[in-house]
Amino acid sequence: MSGPVDCGHCGLPLRSLTLTPREVQVLQALVDCPRQRSVGRLLGLSEHTIWHHLTHARLKLAARTTAQAVAIAWSRGLIR
Repeated sequence: MSGPVDCGHCGLPLRSLTLTPREVQVLQALVDCPRQRSVGRLLGLSEHTIWHHLTHARLKLAARTTAQAVAIAWSRGLIR
């Protein structure tokens, strides 16, 4: 098995392949509100912060797109 996965954006190693509660919250919010800007307003976070959480979630879920990450999280019962 290879070493830890690094975030392509910030270069920090992802400590775990388990989604953080905030990453799950952002993915769940996308189910109800599919625009990142609107999710940011809903959660009181900047669009950049939303993008960063989604980048980590996509890496952890091995998803190429945000839509695919949402679908994978849905299929695993992480969101509804």
